[in-house]
Amino acid sequence: MAIRRIQPILSRDTEYTKPFPGGGALGTPPAPEEAQAPTREPLAPAAEPTPAAVAPLPVEPQSIEPQPVERRPVEPTPVAARAAKARAPQPLAPTPSPALPAAPAPTRKARGQEPKTMFSIWVRPLLAQVPRIDATGLPPQRVLKAAWQRCVARYTLAPGYVEPLAVERSEGRAYGFSTTLRLNAEALTTLLHEHDPLRITPYWSLIRGQVEPLFWQALDEVLAELDDAKTAKSGRGRS
Repeated sequence: MAIRRIQPILSRDTEYTKPFPGGGALGTPPAPEEAQAPTREPLAPAAEPTPAAVAPLPVEPQSIEPQPVERRPVEPTPVAARAAKARAPQPLAPTPSPALPAAPAPTRKARGQEPKTMFSIWVRPLLAQVPRIDATGLPPQRVLKAAWQRCVARYTLAPGYVEPLAVERSEGRAYGFSTTLRLNAEALTTLLHEHDPLRITPYWSLIRGQVEPLFWQALDEVLAELDDAKTAKSGRGRS
C-alpha cells in the first residue's frame, strides 16, 4: 500500500505565512516597550573656601600639672610569699666547735704525793723453803701471798742498785708468785739511768736484789707461825 506524503501547511497556504503583529515570528509575542528612566542634570561642585576666607581660631595655652599617683603596697599572694621565702638567703647553721680535750686529771704530785709507777714482778721462794710450804697443808699461793703482803708493807726503795743473791730458788710455776708493785717514778728513773744508760732493763730486775731477801724473810716468819700454830693444836689434842 503506497504512503501519501502530506505537504506542510505553510507551504500550501500563504495566510499562515504572514508575520504576526509586532514583527514577531510565528508563536512569538510582541516585545513590550521599555520604560525609559528620567535623566537628571549633574550638579555643579560646591566652591571650596580659600585659605584667606577661613580665619584661624585663637588657641589659649594650657598648663598641665602632673597629678600625684598614689601607690598602694601590693600584698603578695601565699604562693608568691613562699617563693620569696625560698629565694631569701637562709642563715647559716652555727658550726659546732671541735670538742676540746678534757683537762688531764691532777697528778698525785699536785696533791702532795709523789707520782707512782706500777710494774709486774715474779718472785719465788728459796728451794729450801719449798718442803716447809708443803708441810703446812695449805695451797702454796696462799702462803706466798701472806709473805708478800708483809714484804710490801716493809719495803722502801733504796737509791743504789743491789746485785741479786746467787742462791737456789724454786722451779716451776706452782711456787712462783706473780703480782704488781707501785714505786716512786722519779726514784726508779734515777736508778735506771745509773745502772743502765740504755734504759732497757726491766724495773723488776733493778729492785730484785732489794726485794727478794725481804720476801724470803717474811716467808720464814709466816712458815714459823704456821708451825707454831700446828704444834699448839697438836698439843691440845694430846691433852
